[in-house]
Amino acid sequence: MNDNYKVIADLENRLQTTSVLTAQDIASLGIAKPSTLELWRKQGDGPPCFHVGRSYKYPTDGVIKWLKSSLITNEKSKEKEPRE
Repeated sequence: MNDNYKVIADLENRLQTTSVLTAQDIASLGIAKPSTLELWRKQGDGPPCFHVGRSYKYPTDGVIKWLKSSLITNEKSKEKEPRE
């Protein structure tokens, strides 16, 4: 099983216990560092999030959808790359 699919499976398991993730939760899963999430947020990329007080929260189901979408996009782009 690909590491990306393992992360998705782990997130889906977490969905049963929590509906919201922090940047640190996402980092602990190996998806992205909090600084990367911040950069993506400023660029309008990355998983969906909302602002609460001084932090951002990431709906677990939104992160899963974003991750699956990113995985599919990456796999399709690899298929289009010319082979040497």
